[in-house]
Amino acid sequence: ELLAMDKRKDIPIKVNRDAFELVIAAWVDYESNAPREDSEIGCERAENLLNKLIEEENNGVGNISTSPEIFNAVLKATAVSSSRSMEVFDIALRTFKKLESSYHTPNNISYRWLLRTGLSVLTMPSDDTMRRAFLDKYIKKCCDDGMLCRGVVRAVANCPVYRHGLTIEESSRLVNENFGDWPISKSWSSSVPKQEHVPAAEDFERYKFDLQPQDYVDR
Repeated sequence: ELLAMDKRKDIPIKVNRDAFELVIAAWVDYESNAPREDSEIGCERAENLLNKLIEEENNGVGNISTSPEIFNAVLKATAVSSSRSMEVFDIALRTFKKLESSYHTPNNISYRWLLRTGLSVLTMPSDDTMRRAFLDKYIKKCCDDGMLCRGVVRAVANCPVYRHGLTIEESSRLVNENFGDWPISKSWSSSVPKQEHVPAAEDFERYKFDLQPQDYVDR
């Protein structure tokens, strides 16, 4: 629809990256407020817009181009979604991989939203192996990229916890195995843009202890 408007002579709107950003942001906002039964739609629509934007950029259409912020917006949609379906997790993984294969690079915000999504979806006992492999892979990549920030650490250290599967004990194990003892290597945060976003010792400690209701509606 955006591109159709761009081609019409009677509408004084020039479709560019800003237009895509606005519409994707609207779907992120939708997803953050949607009840469980209406969730996931915003993630799908945001991903579809990103795919169209990438396609148009590759075809050299006008002033249309991607940006790290647009990739991160789609990742945010998956992170704020109330859906716990694997499709939301898959959207996050696909989006992150597209970001990696673009001429942009993932930043600390990209990793934060990706890890938060994974820890929102991979909560069941049957997810244990996948959850651990996912975190091992992407926390290592985050640290290797020098993008370990407070938001990333908190996403792991204070992820939602349950009576089974992703328990408080499992969360603690994930923190210890992936980050080790304090102090951590300074190189892990060497590319974090702001000093105040560099992790501190307290960020590795859990302060949320309420157990979340665990259901299997989405799978």
